[in-house]
This record gives sequence, structure tokens and C-alpha cells, in this order.
Amino acid sequence: MDGHSGQADPRIFLDTGAFSSMRERLFARSWQWMGDLEALSAPGSFEASLLLPGWLDEPILAWRGTDGTLRTFLNACSHRGHAVGAGRGCASKLACPYHARRFDANGTCLGQPFVESAGFPGDGDALRKFPSHESAPWWFAAVDPGWDVGDWLEPFLARCGHLPLADLRRDDARVSEYVVDASWVLYVDNYLEGLHIPFLHGGLDATLAFERYRYATFARSTLQIGVAAEGEPAFDPPEGHPDHGLRVAAWWWWLWPNLMLNVYPWGVSVNVVIPESPTRTRIRFIPYMFPGCVRGGGAGGDLHRVEMEDEAAILSVQRGIASRLWRPRPHLPVHEDGLARFHALLGDVLGTT
Repeated sequence: MDGHSGQADPRIFLDTGAFSSMRERLFARSWQWMGDLEALSAPGSFEASLLLPGWLDEPILAWRGTDGTLRTFLNACSHRGHAVGAGRGCASKLACPYHARRFDANGTCLGQPFVESAGFPGDGDALRKFPSHESAPWWFAAVDPGWDVGDWLEPFLARCGHLPLADLRRDDARVSEYVVDASWVLYVDNYLEGLHIPFLHGGLDATLAFERYRYATFARSTLQIGVAAEGEPAFDPPEGHPDHGLRVAAWWWWLWPNLMLNVYPWGVSVNVVIPESPTRTRIRFIPYMFPGCVRGGGAGGDLHRVEMEDEAAILSVQRGIASRLWRPRPHLPVHEDGLARFHALLGDVLGTT
């Protein structure tokens, strides 16, 4: 931390050593959004995937047992490490394609052809388990979680749980991916404050009553509340809701460290931020639609344009902070409370606080 400014010097996040430390100290301890539950609803249904592909690359096998429980395993055979499952499917048992070691949906090893040995199969021959969690319509997984998943999701569910989240359906035609040659930290920094909206995003700003823009900060998440301009699409939160009386154009959620849940009247845009190098970041956009809704105007009307405007600014910041002369200043009150929380959490991970 910079002693004068009270905030982390962002240049530390361009450092190769700090970047490598975050892989194990932060991301290997983090909960990660994995995708939809729809394909994993039936007993025996399974899906093979990677946890943070290109960054952690942990092979995962999600498999729903006959008891209805979704279990998540390391997709590596206990014999020699070959993947047990591939793609999506439905089965009560799977055999490793390499040597036909067999497993059931509890991860228990059932045996292997031509192998007869005392004590085989034993507990150590089972598939290794990953911690996982269901919160319809999505599921989450972690290698070695450093915090409780329920606490992590609670602020989002408390604010948006009244919406028909379980009925969301992915809009496959609009799934997209962006790559920006900048630090993932700077990408999150930009997301966490709305102060730039009137100056950077003219189209978005026109949909908002920016003078009523609001923030809320939690232990491992932050919320930005965009209030709709007159005539723009909006939520009308029910009585007793913290935002009752506001015409909410969007709830923009960031969940530590790299998940964004952007809630609009038409649905939810899930954004997953994936570091690739100290100065390269990949972002996945996965949109979901509420039943009977179509994407139109409002704050979520042109996500691509807003993304391009953001990326241009982030690239400029990347160049600016790399200067030998640039120095960090204190976070601004209110609008940068989310940045302050984010940097404090990063400082805890890197031991710089």
C-alpha cells in the first residue's frame, strides 16, 4: 500500500510476481461461476468442464446422483489421471476411456478390468471431490474455498431474489467474449465506479437519472444501482425492498474477485473476468432472459457499445499508471468506495496492507 494515499499502488498488479501470486493465493481459493443447472437437472446427468480455462484450468466433472444431489469431482481418474467424463451426458456409471476403471455418480470406484488386488478398490480410489454449490439457475465450484459461498451470494439474493431467477434462460445467440490488453484489476476497477458514466457513456447516461445513482458495499461484493430516466425500462421493487420507490434501471453486482451479475428488466448479463497475463484479460459475457422478455432499450440495451467505451478507457489507464512519474491518490468518497474495498481485499491476499 502507498502510505500517503491509503490505497494500493495499481502498478503492483502489473508485476509478474504479484500476478503469479494471485493465481494460488486468490483464484485457487475463490468461488467461481460454472454455468447453468438446466443440463444437470436429471438424475445421472453430467457435464465435464474447466474451472477458469486459461488461468486455473482445473478439470471438473459435475454429476447429479440418483439421490438428486449434484456432486462435483476432479475429472481425473484415480488410476493415471485421464479424464473420466467428456462433454455432457446422462449415466449412472462412467468408465475411464484409458483403462476402464469404473465410477458411480457418488464418485466411488467400482473396480477395473484385469485388476485383482487386496483392498482394491479402496477409499483412495474414489474421484476427488470439489466443493460446489447450486443457486438456481447457476452452479458454482471452488478448488479450496477461502470463504463461505452462502455468505458470498447472500447480498445478491437478498436484493434480487424476488425476481424469477430460476426461470432465466441463456441467450446463446448473444454469448460473447472480449480480450483487452490490460490488467484484470484495472478492468474491475473501471466496473466498480459509476462516476465515469456521464463522461464516457453518453448512450447509457441518457437512460439514467444519474443524480440518483446509488452504491452499497458488502464484505465481498458491491452493488451499483442505476435509476432509470423518465420513460426508460425499469424495475419497480416491491414494498419492503431496500430500493422500493426507485425506478431501477439496473442492479450492477460485483462478487469478489471476478464475477459480475448485471440485472436488467429483460434479464441478467453474467460477466466472468479471466486473467491471462499481467496485461491481458479475457471477459465472457453470458446473457440470460427472463420469461417473456426481449432485449430492448434502457441501461442494458447496448452492452457491446458500453464495453468498447470501457475498454478504450482501461487501455488509456494502463498506459498512464505505467509511467515512472504517476502516483496514486486517495480514493474518492462514495463513488470509489467499491474500489477501496476491492483494493483492500487484494492487499490482504498479497500481504501489502
